[in-house]
Amino acid sequence: MAKRIYPAPSCDPERHRKALCDRLARACEDPAGQATIRLLQSTALLSPSEGPLPPVSWPEGEAEAIGYWFPTELEGRLVWQRTFADARLPRETLEAEPSAGVTRICYVGESAAQGLFYAPDHTPAKVALAALPRTSEICDVSQAGVGFHDLLWLCHRAMQLRPRKLVVYAGNNWLRWRELETLLAPARERTPTYLEQGAALASEGMTGLLANANAHLANRVRIALDWLTTLKRKTGVDVLFVIPATNLADIEIMHPVYWLPGTDTTAWYALRGDAIALLERDAWALAEVVARQMLSLDGGANATSWHLLARALRGRERHEEAARALESALEAGGWSDFHRLSGISATTRALLRDGCRERGLAHLDLHEGLAPSAPDGLLGYPLFVDHSHHSEQGITRVGQLIGRALRDDDAPPNDASASPPCSLTPALRALASIQAGLYDLHYNQPVLSGPSALAMRLFDDALTVDPDSAGVLNDYLVARFTSASAHLTSARLRNLQSRMPLPESAFSVWTLPVPEQDAIAAAFARRGLSLAPEVETAMLAHASARPGDDLTSPRFVDTRGGLKSGEHPWLDASGIEPRPRLVRARMPSTTFYLVAENATALSIELTLRLPQAAAARVTLSVNGRPLDSVSTGSSWVTTRLQIPAGLLKRGINRVTVAWPAPADGTRAIATAILELAAARPADLYPVFGEVFSAIVRDAREARNDDRTERSRPEP
Repeated sequence: MAKRIYPAPSCDPERHRKALCDRLARACEDPAGQATIRLLQSTALLSPSEGPLPPVSWPEGEAEAIGYWFPTELEGRLVWQRTFADARLPRETLEAEPSAGVTRICYVGESAAQGLFYAPDHTPAKVALAALPRTSEICDVSQAGVGFHDLLWLCHRAMQLRPRKLVVYAGNNWLRWRELETLLAPARERTPTYLEQGAALASEGMTGLLANANAHLANRVRIALDWLTTLKRKTGVDVLFVIPATNLADIEIMHPVYWLPGTDTTAWYALRGDAIALLERDAWALAEVVARQMLSLDGGANATSWHLLARALRGRERHEEAARALESALEAGGWSDFHRLSGISATTRALLRDGCRERGLAHLDLHEGLAPSAPDGLLGYPLFVDHSHHSEQGITRVGQLIGRALRDDDAPPNDASASPPCSLTPALRALASIQAGLYDLHYNQPVLSGPSALAMRLFDDALTVDPDSAGVLNDYLVARFTSASAHLTSARLRNLQSRMPLPESAFSVWTLPVPEQDAIAAAFARRGLSLAPEVETAMLAHASARPGDDLTSPRFVDTRGGLKSGEHPWLDASGIEPRPRLVRARMPSTTFYLVAENATALSIELTLRLPQAAAARVTLSVNGRPLDSVSTGSSWVTTRLQIPAGLLKRGINRVTVAWPAPADGTRAIATAILELAAARPADLYPVFGEVFSAIVRDAREARNDDRTERSRPEP
């Protein structure tokens, strides 16, 4: 067996670095040394850069993949090919060099540029090509989910195709938190973020965190536009930057409020309850007053307040003011990761627009191009199917605008000829609407109760264009109720063999499909339809509460108002089901789903605590009807509660824990500043309470309905 040879100290290439690291470690033992390092980090002198930028030149060397396109040899020549997951779609090929006399245009962007839900059958690139001379070709190398740095590298690799023009359609995915998710990012990347947030919080309060996020966004815009400007100068390739538009009319993100000084957090939630009640009664004027009071408390960096104000203003038909409120809501949702997935704010659009003008880059602002055709000046359905992705009609209009911007002459295209004959079958149109509706339900959180109106409209569209959509939606619910691994169910296999196979991502959700069932059932009811009996059968057979089930599993927790990252439980080692440590309530109430096969009494053994030391009572209800209250404090308390049969119904029941008011916000903010200054994560939002477990028990185990309480040691 070969011997392992270790280098002598004199030839160890890491020896000097190790010695320096030892000296640094000894210096860090001294508080003065620690303070110096924190100052260097706070001034960004020790912060990592935005990331390595690609070379600004024509690519050289070995051919590389361009997004979904991979280099290969075909009949002795270099080509790039793309293969679709759907075997029914043919493989596509891009030649390494354009044909003689052909103007090649490379088209780079995110999922909105790709035409998500309708691609590859109907895309902005295909529509744009129809508006161009026959000597033009568009190489569409857009890629769903591509972030800021990856986008620039995608542009660089697209230059392998030797284009004459480069279209960059991006900006939706440039939110900083997408690349700095609390649990996923390396510590070296999180550290400067925490320090910057701590400094902003100490000097400007919570609204300083929004300003900090906007500063990072402005830096990204500068980096991207500088890189593209240099690329244009060095290669002679014309660049067109397409600035995305956002759905303002149909999307809401229900954010909890961050810590406010003193008792303002409690006051804010009281006002929120009043505003919701007034809006549900169409009391628009009073709702506007209350929403503005909320904004005076939170300083305008919370999306919920702006959404409530926008609803009141739209009710009063003050649409221009409502549009400004919705733009503010979009921006206020960009600095934290409470369910804001992507989207471009008015501030980012202005940065891109002004930056392009300053650098002489051609640009197209889709918001300006689409707004004239939007009802009441609010972009939304029918041009959009979710927060940033366009409908069939929207894709056509976007493609026309891009085609017009790419033309070498000033003559406007003939709209009738600027769109290729759309080859979408009724089944494809219905499938796109179903996918978009399910996607919307995951990321659209209306500030009022009830399912997303946009999702219900999309399901209704699907049923209109193809009645077989009902079977697809029923199979989807059956698969989701059957197992957290829904893609392995017979209902999923049946869907794969249908005319409308949904992508696997639609089934890769571990929670019970309660919002989906509510929205689909509502869409069915409008047409006099009902859910298939198999849906209830699957729900009762596979999701009914059994003794020993823990309702704190993500499968049974209502995630409204929850984080998109950070405290979300991640997959366990099997990669199938998440294993949370506990449920942290970021809203005044927490709801668990309990599926009952029969209206039979059940018992729940609940272990919970409050973050503050003072004892208080927690109130529980079932389906909106009071159940009991529990006295608890900062120590874990276990209590067994019996749910009478009269409070339960067959099917889905909602067990809700209503938490007491949070502690003093001033102290919580001071603690957050100290934690961030030490480069540690901090609770910027109140934690109303924590639930360690909620175990379903047989009601017969509770004798004479007695409730027992006992302290539980710290886990």
